[in-house]
Amino acid sequence: MSIKVDMSLDCKGLACPMPIVKTKKAIEGLTPGQVIEVKATDKGSTVDIKSWASKVGHQYIGTKHEGDVLVHYVRKANEHGVTITNVMDTHLHADHISGGRKLAEKVGGTYWLPPKDAEEVVFSYEPLVEGSVITVGGTKIVIDALYSPGHTIGSTSFIVDDSYLLSGDILFVDSIGRPDLAGKAEDWVSDLRNTLYTLYKELSQDLIVLPAHYSKISEMDERGVVSASLQDLFKENVGLNIADEIEFRKAVTENLPPQPNAYEEIRQTNMGKIHPSVEEEREMEIGPNRCAVHESL
Repeated sequence: MSIKVDMSLDCKGLACPMPIVKTKKAIEGLTPGQVIEVKATDKGSTVDIKSWASKVGHQYIGTKHEGDVLVHYVRKANEHGVTITNVMDTHLHADHISGGRKLAEKVGGTYWLPPKDAEEVVFSYEPLVEGSVITVGGTKIVIDALYSPGHTIGSTSFIVDDSYLLSGDILFVDSIGRPDLAGKAEDWVSDLRNTLYTLYKELSQDLIVLPAHYSKISEMDERGVVSASLQDLFKENVGLNIADEIEFRKAVTENLPPQPNAYEEIRQTNMGKIHPSVEEEREMEIGPNRCAVHESL
């Protein structure tokens, strides 16, 4: 049976919660009875959209799975005349299954991973250590790796062309990273504070921070971009303004959200130790990102 689609929304390659945010906004332009098709590759988002639709009274018609989601990253690269040669993970993830290694294998590129997060992995990788420099394209865009532990023991940030700070899961626009996804909050909270209050403080405050996640629409600007200067974050982010170290430790450890669903199984998958099916991966990733200590600080 074919269904007439009134609007098609391309969310391929976007991480949760971006697909559902774009879906909510797009639906405002539809009238009752019209159909929107959402093309999303994030496995958790497809489930979240279905749950949200049923709660607010929209009819969810169904889900069509297209198989390998990595082809969409290759497609987007091809559309821009770009060849993917390097794939980097800022840390070993516990909230979602990384496609980094498989993408690198697919394109014949190099997969980079911080070695302090990779002590138990069962695959080959290029060690991503502080001082690693990766040059991109004929325009020579330089990416400098900066060891920034706290979210995980191996967390690494990227400074791109001395203009942008890719902070991974260590710093967000309205919150800071959580240090407990390996069950070591008490051990890693000192690393978290040192990275945020010393290491990042010594960087150029003009750097534009591009975090890996966000939790509220208010963190986006009118273009849908999630970013802020490091200088502004030190003024406005509550997590960067707790002067007393003991109070910081207390604020972080007492305001941790629940662990992500199946976080240990996700870590094992990202280590290459277990190999869930596509459907099992989808079930493991259901739910929101929970990498941040939020504004309850």
